[in-house]
Amino acid sequence: MGKEGLITFETAKLAKEKGFKYKSNLTSKIYIDTGEIFHCLEVPLRNWDNPPEEYQAPTQEELKTWLRETHNIDVSLTCHGEVDLYVKDSPLVKTYTARVDNWNVQWSVHDGTGLVMPEHYHFESAEYEVAFEQGLEKALTLIL
Repeated sequence: MGKEGLITFETAKLAKEKGFKYKSNLTSKIYIDTGEIFHCLEVPLRNWDNPPEEYQAPTQEELKTWLRETHNIDVSLTCHGEVDLYVKDSPLVKTYTARVDNWNVQWSVHDGTGLVMPEHYHFESAEYEVAFEQGLEKALTLIL
């Protein structure tokens, strides 16, 4: 996972490929083609003829919002906890699940309710940010 809740370099490259752009501000971060991350005003120039390739580094939440508002793809997260009932004072083990709903591809549920369900995918991890990143990456791959 990136720093400060930012997306990873690989996700940033995929987001740029899929057309992601957001309004930069004075606190925006940018990855350059080496994978290094910089404040938007501090990107080093190697030389004027060969500037580094830049990739916006939004937070995971900013990318999630763009996916929902621009492409009708929703990424949501839930937390599940488990305790080993057979072990005294067993610690709570949390698992985070990212669900990706692609509302561009729908199918009907034929149980008499007439509900329309989105195409969806699940990703699990012991870490919130990892599950979130996996969901964001999958959502980006769904953009045609």
